Amino acid sequence: RLELSFGLELTGDAGSDFYKSQERRLLERAFAGNRDIPGLYAVLQKTEAFRVLAELEQWRAIRSLCPRPGEGLDVAQAIKEDAVMYVQGHLFDSVVKSATKAFIVELIQESRRLVRERKTHLTVAVDEVSFLTSKPLIQALATSVGFNCNFILAYQSQNDLLNLEDRTLNARYVYQSINVNSQIKAVYAGADQETAEWAAALSGKIVKDITKMERTEINEAGGESFEKQRMLGTHEEPYIHSNQILSLPPKVFVFFQPAKLATIGFCSFVAVKDERNLNEHLDAARRREAEMMADETPSAPGQDTPVAPESGIGAEFIEDSEKPKGISPTASPANPPDEKFSLEKMFSRENSGTTPDDESTHLAALAHMTDADDEATSLSAGDQGLHEET
Repeated sequence: RLELSFGLELTGDAGSDFYKSQERRLLERAFAGNRDIPGLYAVLQKTEAFRVLAELEQWRAIRSLCPRPGEGLDVAQAIKEDAVMYVQGHLFDSVVKSATKAFIVELIQESRRLVRERKTHLTVAVDEVSFLTSKPLIQALATSVGFNCNFILAYQSQNDLLNLEDRTLNARYVYQSINVNSQIKAVYAGADQETAEWAAALSGKIVKDITKMERTEINEAGGESFEKQRMLGTHEEPYIHSNQILSLPPKVFVFFQPAKLATIGFCSFVAVKDERNLNEHLDAARRREAEMMADETPSAPGQDTPVAPESGIGAEFIEDSEKPKGISPTASPANPPDEKFSLEKMFSRENSGTTPDDESTHLAALAHMTDADDEATSLSAGDQGLHEET
């Protein structure tokens, strides 16, 4: 991070690399005992690290880069706590851009170091990535899956990746690495013809039958009439044409994903104000998925018993007459409970002898119901759902 921040990366030039290596040696010695910018500046003033001193002089002038003791951001702690971090840079301030690059590198390094301690996935979104590209970031794109991390990179045009401010980077390598390793792409409308043609070529080709030639005949009155023959041919064009990409309305994009054809998508973010509503939405989605799976599951010939979903969250309530064998409805003298699975026993075990109401008790049909789940499963009288205790 220090090499990236102070421009001390080796370039292969023997002349400049010699002086950079000397300043790197002095900076590493100072960094061993001082981890803040004022301390580094005070120690290096007695050395000949003039390039580093010039950079530190500018860094000292920015308040957020020189926090007081006890302040500042601990990136490792934020990753462990699954925090949401938003860092605002500045495209016209070279020092802030260098600090933002160093922050991204630290985020990558800490996520790799803490991969065994982290319990959640890490997503890093970088806007205007052409201004914040660095060698560690490009290398991390190819290995991020290994440390449970993914990147969202946003930029304006494909040509932005070929015109980098950092001259130590190979622009063609950066361009190729981002386009190859980013397998999921969303291309919005813009005014760049080259980017639209690139996206159109990426969508693939289709072949259309067209009429290549038709002949007409002019009669004595000057009128034209088509002859009874014409020449047909084929024409190849992009699956999604560049004209269509350039004219996309707001929030509409061309979506690319592995093993599927390109599609036109629409993004509309939904503000979630209550976490309870989000959970209800997810539960409803699970129930719909369970219904679809149940409808698609074929039954054996001659059997009309519906197949219930395996998940308790998406289990649908069925009529008593359709319930599987072995699951008894409400106990009554006319309809005695099954010996293997007694509903009264379940209620006496969970509700201390409370018996269910005949009219309000419903039992969810489960594909797998065993006695081993008694401790983790409770059925309450009058409730129409199956609650899983965790």
